[in-house]
Amino acid sequence: MNYPDLVRKVLAEGRVKYYETLSSGISMFPTIWPNSTLRAQYVPLGEIKRGDIIIFQRRDRLVAHRVVETGQDYVRTQGDSCRIKDEVVNANNYLCKVVEFVLFKKITFSEKSIFWRIQKWYFLNVPWSHVLNNVVTMAAVKIVLLFRKK
Repeated sequence: MNYPDLVRKVLAEGRVKYYETLSSGISMFPTIWPNSTLRAQYVPLGEIKRGDIIIFQRRDRLVAHRVVETGQDYVRTQGDSCRIKDEVVNANNYLCKVVEFVLFKKITFSEKSIFWRIQKWYFLNVPWSHVLNNVVTMAAVKIVLLFRKK
């Protein structure tokens, strides 16, 4: 049994209430920053709604992205800084739903926080939000890398 399967099993069976992990990329920036602690819990896939952030398995990695489309037995996700939607997430690769995250090891945001709700509304309702955010995020990363070299 691989790691994602083990996480899926212990969460679905209720052996643990939360799964915690560190975010490692910038695909959910500015909602979730790199090195934020994500806290997730098992919610059946059928109860996942548009705008929720879920953790799913992509090949041998775990990914946390926002749900942008729901179907009868699947969801589609997209990172807040990604221009295109991800592959379909179904019961085979879905793990859990992110319910809060901790930024800078100090500030905790739950899905009921105003920041989370604004980000959710923005990325679900503003046309081209993902493209605009991708451009801004990539420019910020290039600026940081430029100053790091000096």
